[in-house]
Formats: sequence, structure tokens, C-alpha cells
Amino acid sequence: MKPRGMQGTGLQKKDQEKKWAEVKKQVLSQKPMAYDDNFGWWNIESIEDLDFYHDVQRQSVEKRCRRCDRLVRILPHYDICGTCADHIEKGY
Repeated sequence: MKPRGMQGTGLQKKDQEKKWAEVKKQVLSQKPMAYDDNFGWWNIESIEDLDFYHDVQRQSVEKRCRRCDRLVRILPHYDICGTCADHIEKGY
């Protein structure tokens, strides 16, 4: 998902897409890590990882985790956060 202000048409859109691709490459050169309530820590190592991360963030909604009762941003079809899912998987 592109940030606001990056949408356009025709040549303007191509220029914006080229700039967005350059921004993504610059971000990836810094070996970013991110945390979200769906999957926990992300190692973003490719443009596909970054695109997928942004897609998950765009789809996520604010709701209460059924297990810990924290207000989190998770995918609409999830009912527990990533931290609680990890704890369940590890038997806590």
C-alpha cells in the first residue's frame, strides 16, 4: 500500500511508483524489523516482505484480544493477538 499523496495517473503515477520503489529499496538497505499484533516481530528482507507487511497493516482492525483483553490491531478474522498465540503454542 502506498502512502497518501502517492496516488496519481499517467506519467505522474509512473514517477510516483519509481520514487516509491526507491524508498522501499532505501528502507530495505537498513534491514528493518517491525512489530505488529498479528505475527509479532517481522524481519523485512525483501520488497515482497515489505509489501506484505503493509498489506497486513492496511487490513488490520482495532479490537480486543479475547485472551489478554488488550486493545490490539489484528486481522478481522483473528480473535487473539500474536503474543497470546505464541504463548498458547508454547504451552503457557
